[in-house]
Amino acid sequence: MRHTINLWNFRAELLRRYLTPLKIISLSAVGGLLFLSFVLPLTTRQQQTLWLYCLAIASYIFIYYWLLFPRFWYQRWMPFLNIVMNVTLISGAYLLMGGLLPSMNGLLVIVIFISGIFIGSAAAYLAATTSFLGSIAVDNYFSYPTLYQTTSQIIHFLEFFITAYISSALGNLLAYQVSERQRQNEDLSLLLDASLTATASLDLNQTIPQLVSKIVAFLPVSSARIDLLEEGYLVPYGVASSRHGIERWLNLRKRPRLAELPWIRAAFETRQTIQTDRDHIELTPYWLDFTHFFSPDTRAICVIPLVASKGVVGFLSVGEVRKPLREPIDQIKVDFLETLANQIAVVVENARLHLEEQKKAKRLEVLNRIATIVSSTIELDELLRELYELLIQVIPADTYYVGLVDWTRKVIDLKLLLDLEESFEGVSIPLDQGLAGYVAREHKPLLIGYFQREQDTLPVKPVIIGKSRMSESWLGVPFGKDGHTQGILAVASYIPHAFDDEDLQLLMNVAQQASLAIDNARHHAEVEERARRDSLTGAYNHGHFLSALRQAVHSGLTNQRPVSLIMLDIDHFKSYNDRYGHTIGDEVLCLIVQVIQKQVTSNDVIGRWGGEEFGLVLEGTSPENALQIAQRIRSALSQTTLTTSHKMKIAAPTISQGIACLPLHAHTAEELVEKADQALYIAKVAGRDQIYLFGEDAPLK
Repeated sequence: MRHTINLWNFRAELLRRYLTPLKIISLSAVGGLLFLSFVLPLTTRQQQTLWLYCLAIASYIFIYYWLLFPRFWYQRWMPFLNIVMNVTLISGAYLLMGGLLPSMNGLLVIVIFISGIFIGSAAAYLAATTSFLGSIAVDNYFSYPTLYQTTSQIIHFLEFFITAYISSALGNLLAYQVSERQRQNEDLSLLLDASLTATASLDLNQTIPQLVSKIVAFLPVSSARIDLLEEGYLVPYGVASSRHGIERWLNLRKRPRLAELPWIRAAFETRQTIQTDRDHIELTPYWLDFTHFFSPDTRAICVIPLVASKGVVGFLSVGEVRKPLREPIDQIKVDFLETLANQIAVVVENARLHLEEQKKAKRLEVLNRIATIVSSTIELDELLRELYELLIQVIPADTYYVGLVDWTRKVIDLKLLLDLEESFEGVSIPLDQGLAGYVAREHKPLLIGYFQREQDTLPVKPVIIGKSRMSESWLGVPFGKDGHTQGILAVASYIPHAFDDEDLQLLMNVAQQASLAIDNARHHAEVEERARRDSLTGAYNHGHFLSALRQAVHSGLTNQRPVSLIMLDIDHFKSYNDRYGHTIGDEVLCLIVQVIQKQVTSNDVIGRWGGEEFGLVLEGTSPENALQIAQRIRSALSQTTLTTSHKMKIAAPTISQGIACLPLHAHTAEELVEKADQALYIAKVAGRDQIYLFGEDAPLK
């Protein structure tokens, strides 16, 4: 704990340190008296009286220096008791010697001088007073008062009190200089310690809490905190208190705005130290903010701006709950805090410069790796996943998604959506809704720092995707070419001001690089998709349909969900080719697929098994529901018409359908096809245009 200037503590400590010499001097004085008792021509009675006197003084010395002083050396009455006894010792010895000793005034002057130097003015004047009274008593004992004696006593009075004044002044000066030097050494020691702490690591989250803890312990003050300015907000990097419960009021407001705290704003504008107390704030509208920033019982505060080369980077604030008379925030503390604040400002600036350089290097590394991935990856899912893994290294976010715009359907299909590392699939956002839709439509980026404070000025109303909670900050950029938006790349966070302009620029660079790769990946996916499709009808070809069926069966067995398979065959299809030509036959095939697509979902798989036979895989569909879907397909087909090139209407084709279900009828994809084929055969034998569910008594007409 830091020592304040306390002359009494200093002198008490000095007396304690010089205890051994004082003992030696006192015992030497007793020994000298005993020696003189044998040397001087004293009567036997005088000699015996002197011996008893020496014994009494020796007893006092033993009691004082060996019993009382070690235990009560810091008590104020201890040196005063010693002064009185020393004066009594000298006066008594002179009196007992019968005037045979030289004048005792020299010894009394020494006692007064030592008292002023070691103890202070009160002790010096007490020594002067008791010395003067002792001198008068001795003089009057040996002779009657005379004019000469009175004049001599006046001179002694002046001598004693002038000595007391000079010695106490010298003692005060000496004590002040020593104490001030001690304080300066302690200041320098803490500054050196703070410098070593600050330079030990460029991690401000590690060094600043250590610094504020040292400030609280050293000054001392009730609490201290260091807040750094970030985008107009005060971010607490370190808070310490000599009292418990500091976390309670710190967590109430983690990032106050600079404009909300007038004492902080004043320090920011003037770049000068600001001191105030609760009496000036308690009746103002800022009282609640004060209690959020300091503990509610704080009486006085001092705010020192951290001024670096580029301006104010933060603030060092101290608060005191004790009364000003007991523990003031005086100029000595302020000077020390200002010196320390200058060092902290330099440390913060250097740490931020180092962090910026690290971020730049990391971002360049990420951009280079993205360029490598873009040029070597053609699988869309793999590309998007690797982009995510790289981006989170330089733009930490809670939510990350990539959406591709489907202008035909007027939606944004999210090909990758991660929220708190949880993946969400099959999410689409209407193009005319949400922030992503706005970015895609306007083909320009959008950065939102704090939703709660900017929601009234947003161009559109946000749409919640992923987890059912609103983000606090959001950043999205479009990508495409020639002013045409192909998709959007976006990140979001549940923390305000998680992104800045540098993040925006980086995301735009990534989107620009990824745009071509995503476009190539989409084309590659389209080529692969076309390779899986029947070129005439658009249904999946036999090979991919069978692969999709096996995958559906595996998923169904794993998740214990039913899988239904409908096999369809066009009745009398050869007659269409024979009577109307192959063109009409092709139209019939296409018509069948179109009708089926309208009656099922996008997750259902339609495949051309061969010739005029088709298959339909329905995941999660029971036999009863599959039967209903088959009936809807037959009904919808019966209501369609075909027209030849000569505008002649052709009767709608009919189809026969066989249904089998996993796990009711089969446990493998091959068994499922076999059972559905058997059901289809029964439907055709029964007269065609019928639906037969495997295992039932009869087909449905």
